[in-house]
Amino acid sequence: MQPYFVVSLAILGIAHAEGNAPTCQQFMKEMSDEMRLDFLKKHNRSKLALGHVVIGEEPPNSLPYNLTYAHTASKMMDLEYDCDLEKSAYRSAEKCHHVASSSEKYDENVYVIKDTSLYNVALRAINSWTSETFYINQTAESVPYLSNNTISNFANVAWETHSKLGCAVFKCYEGKITVVCHYAPRVKKNDEAIYTVGKPCKECGPDFFCHRDVGLCENFTQAAYQSQDIH
Repeated sequence: MQPYFVVSLAILGIAHAEGNAPTCQQFMKEMSDEMRLDFLKKHNRSKLALGHVVIGEEPPNSLPYNLTYAHTASKMMDLEYDCDLEKSAYRSAEKCHHVASSSEKYDENVYVIKDTSLYNVALRAINSWTSETFYINQTAESVPYLSNNTISNFANVAWETHSKLGCAVFKCYEGKITVVCHYAPRVKKNDEAIYTVGKPCKECGPDFFCHRDVGLCENFTQAAYQSQDIH
């Protein structure tokens, strides 16, 4: 059977990003503050936290068809853009590798675009990574990460304790663009849960507050900084 409803978190508009566009020292011509904000918006995962992401296979010819949804998340973090992670992502992207190579400090996603256009580069990369939702092997109480289930890219996007990301793009040889995103802290381990299943925001913890409308946990320091930006 073929996947019929591979859900892209980016297409579903899961963005939750307040304040101004993230600003980093401009050391590569391909990136801009607008592109940084686009990567951040495309990454944040409200619809996943709220249980609105569909996973399933090709439906039968007759309706109705029972859709399967990914579990809701009880302590999914609201991601923050990080300039140091952008720098490390750039150092990786300029090598023009096709395979991710995480370090002790971050997890890595890589996507290669076979043209030279930077149009919608964040959307195209996130669409590819989150298309792996079809292969989620969730149980009744958990969404485990299994390295042999080809969900490594999705796991990096969705891992609940990833609190920061930074991305970079680099124009490589033969008319290709390499897109790299780094996620911190590094947490991805085989057989561990990608996120904690439960009522959205129920387990944010004492140092965080819940954006109930989007189902994401945010630390008070980040919220205060964003509030200053807005006002």
